[in-house]
Amino acid sequence: MTLLLTGVLHIPLWCGKNLSKVQWKKVDYLWPLVAGIGLMGTVSEVRSRVASDWAETEHTRAVLSLESINKYTSNQLESFLCTNEKGVDEGVESQQSCAWFLESTLYLRSMNFNELPNITFDSLPKITFSSGLIESNIMYLEGMFDNYQSQKHVYETTMLETKKHPLEEAFWYLSPYLICIAISVRVTKVSAELKMEKQNS
Repeated sequence: MTLLLTGVLHIPLWCGKNLSKVQWKKVDYLWPLVAGIGLMGTVSEVRSRVASDWAETEHTRAVLSLESINKYTSNQLESFLCTNEKGVDEGVESQQSCAWFLESTLYLRSMNFNELPNITFDSLPKITFSSGLIESNIMYLEGMFDNYQSQKHVYETTMLETKKHPLEEAFWYLSPYLICIAISVRVTKVSAELKMEKQNS
C-alpha cells in the first residue's frame, strides 16, 4: 500500500507539476502529525496487551490467595484444636471454634474464586462465642484477607489499563494507513526537493 500511494503521489511530479519550496516545508508539519497519530494507536494497543498479560498474572495471584484462605480454614478442622479432647469449659469453646471453622470453610467453598468475590474477614460467619482459643488464627486470617484484597485491587487497577478510549480504538484501526500516508508523503517530499535541486543546478 505504501508503494502504491507513493506512486500515486509521484504522478504530479512526473507530469511536471511541483509545489514550491515553501509549500513543501509546510508539508513537514503534516507528515509527522499523521505519523504521530498512527503511532498513538499502536502504543495504546501495546499498552492494552501488556496490561492484559499482567492482569492474568494478578488474577491468578488473587485466586491463589483465596484458595490459601480456604485451605487454612479447612486445615483447622484437622488441627490439634478439633481432634483432641479438652476439659469441659475448654471443650465447649473448642467445639464452637471448630463449628465456626466448618461454617467458614463451607461458606468459602460456595464462592466462585475465579470471579474474585468482594469478601473480607467480616464476610465469614459471625463469631458469637469466646474466641480466645483461636485468637491467633483470627489475626492470621485477617492478614490473609487483607492480602487478598490487595491482590484484587492490583488486578482491578491493571484491568483498567486494558481498556482503550474510543479514539484510541479508532487510531489503532487507522494506524497502518496513517503511517503509510506519512511515509508516502515524506518520500514524495524528498523526491520533489531533489527534482527542484536538479532544475536549479
